[in-house]
Amino acid sequence: MVVKSILSGLISVAIIVAMATALPATVYSHGEGMDFKNREFAGPYEVAIGTAPDPLTVGKVLVSFVVIEMTTRTVVLGADITVTASGPDARIPDIGPALAIEDPTDPSFYDLNATIDRKGEWTFDVAVSAGPGEGTATFVLDVTQSSPVTAIITLVAVLVIVAAIGIALRMFLKERGKGQGVKRRRRSA
Repeated sequence: MVVKSILSGLISVAIIVAMATALPATVYSHGEGMDFKNREFAGPYEVAIGTAPDPLTVGKVLVSFVVIEMTTRTVVLGADITVTASGPDARIPDIGPALAIEDPTDPSFYDLNATIDRKGEWTFDVAVSAGPGEGTATFVLDVTQSSPVTAIITLVAVLVIVAAIGIALRMFLKERGKGQGVKRRRRSA
């Protein structure tokens, strides 16, 4: 009985791990604390770029932009932002032209989800079009190979947490089940 219980627990953990690793990671939002340290001028605008992960690594990435109108120093809302990106030794763009969309939770950010397929120096060309005019900014960003150590540490942490929850739940259910057996009443004659 104990072996069967342990075996079913291990199968459950294996299924959860398989599902977690089989599904691709997706980056959807800029989140809090993104660093917009790279800034370039684009016509009447200053464009700031932030990335997740930072620094960029091979795989799925989020590139986020903030556009500031130079004369008023205000954030531009409702701009059309078109992005193209070229990796090392590319003759044509690897990404785009693609529209960066306004973040629905904070329209001062424009986000682009993309996939970077190789490491090296990538050039991002950002074309901005809004009321004050048009402009283009160029950003050169270094992309590194993602470290498998981070994924392994994350996987081990998830397995430890799942195992701890499973053991605690099993102990709880075992304790709860004690004393709840069916008792028969004797019939008196």
